[in-house]
Amino acid sequence: MITLKDLMTRLSRHFGAELQEDQGVFQFRAPTSDGRSQLIGATVKRISDVELGVFFSEIGELNDDVNPWQLLEKNLELGYSKIAIMNNRLGVIAVCNLKYTAPEEAVQILQEVCMVADQLEEELYGHDIA
Repeated sequence: MITLKDLMTRLSRHFGAELQEDQGVFQFRAPTSDGRSQLIGATVKRISDVELGVFFSEIGELNDDVNPWQLLEKNLELGYSKIAIMNNRLGVIAVCNLKYTAPEEAVQILQEVCMVADQLEEELYGHDIA
């Protein structure tokens, strides 16, 4: 089984980014379209004896211009990731079982988190926020 640190090291190299770690949270800035970038994070969540990798990217603050119901509907169009709201902050999250997820699939998961977060950030706020 690959560790989250090893996985994030591989992924940050794939994106040509520098990996940072702080108290079990791994982060790097992944390049997206048009010179933009998205800060991607990952941490481990344990449920019973299952080790889950939780990938996330924050988009911005929820405000009156953002319709949460439309965002929930967008979740139906997504594969690995889901749009989430926590503490009045909007983000994209994906979870995988680290025991069974191949590094190649983790790249796809992370690419989707990054792409969805970047598209929503541009659509809702018009510029790079995080």
